[in-house]
Amino acid sequence: MTDLLPPDPDDDLTGFKPRAIRDDAEMDITPMIDMVFLLLIYFLVCSSMVKDEVKLPHALYGTAVSDKQSLTLYVRDQEGRDPLVWQEGVSPFPTDPDRQAAAITQAVREAKDGGRTNVLVKIDRTLRQKQLEAVRRAISEVEGVSLFMAVDDRKK
Repeated sequence: MTDLLPPDPDDDLTGFKPRAIRDDAEMDITPMIDMVFLLLIYFLVCSSMVKDEVKLPHALYGTAVSDKQSLTLYVRDQEGRDPLVWQEGVSPFPTDPDRQAAAITQAVREAKDGGRTNVLVKIDRTLRQKQLEAVRRAISEVEGVSLFMAVDDRKK
């Protein structure tokens, strides 16, 4: 019966601990999981599994470059070293950068004198832009020549 009496103001309450707050606020996530599965089923049913082909538009202003009317140079990566450059039916150009640039410029000059003003460079797919820059610079030494590039992405 003493529990029902009001507390005495003279009593020392330092030994009492406050009540712990009960955390009953649990969230039921079952409806959210149901919604996720319903959305998944919806997108699976509504989506098409057919792979459509991508049709690229034709170039309006570009023209094809003929191998017979142009000088064709091949450039291949040598795994970090200077690129290997050669011309069809001719031995590869030197790998020394200065001698290679001179040989490329000479071949382009001879082709231009022979009436071929296009230079088609077929590049290995592993070649880096930095390695190609020296070849491009050597070709641009000859004025009046158009440079075209193609990437050979066949696996070697």
